[in-house]
Amino acid sequence: MDDSCTHRQVVGSLLPSRLQIHLLSLLVGGLAAASASLAQPRATPTDTIGRLQSVARSCSSNLAAAAQAPCTSVQFEQQDGLLNVRFISPGQRGGESDQLSFVGTLQPGSVPMACQQGRCQFQGAISTAIASVSERSFDSRGLVKALPKAWPANGSCRIDQRQVRCEAKALSRELWSATATF
Repeated sequence: MDDSCTHRQVVGSLLPSRLQIHLLSLLVGGLAAASASLAQPRATPTDTIGRLQSVARSCSSNLAAAAQAPCTSVQFEQQDGLLNVRFISPGQRGGESDQLSFVGTLQPGSVPMACQQGRCQFQGAISTAIASVSERSFDSRGLVKALPKAWPANGSCRIDQRQVRCEAKALSRELWSATATF
């Protein structure tokens, strides 16, 4: 009798209780749901990564050591506190294009663009402190014509829903300015 009692206690302790089975199934189900949600990234309106391109009503920009020239559109690329403001102009020959980019950090009080699935829209005024300026040119096939030129620079961009204005000066004294209204 002592053997059967001991055997029952041992077998009973090896068999999981209903509560243990229930807790285990909840844990497995929770892990499956968590891994499924991680496998499918979801964009929220508060994403900070994305792009906005606007056709300009009026626009002008200058490449280093060049006079102001008309531009056609402005592209804004935002990524975690950085903003690239790119002015796109027609090139010297049909189908070519030039790009002047001002890259900087968002200043305190600036309202970052709201982005969802890589597409952004303005939520308020933005001001950036420019860290660099770059220029690049593309041929009529969209291929880059030469290596991009880039300079460390100091300056600022001020942006709202109706206009953008950027100015920068390189340590080597090149000057750039660009403005656009939408």
